Amino acid sequence: YSRQYTRKNRALIRRKKLKFKRSGEGRKRGLLKKRMALKFKTPTGRIKVRYHKTRGGQGGKRVKKKQENKK
Repeated sequence: YSRQYTRKNRALIRRKKLKFKRSGEGRKRGLLKKRMALKFKTPTGRIKVRYHKTRGGQGGKRVKKKQENKK
């Protein structure tokens, strides 16, 4: 990357960090995202985390069926 690009990018990153520090909820979310990102490693190395877990859907049902089979 060119020096110009990295300088611009660094400024953007700093601005995002400040945003997280300022607001309570945003800060908590930022910390949560960082904590979760340590667990999951993506191929590209980018942080890939959902803040809000999806409720309902097919996920819960599938888990229940597996538990029944074990009994």
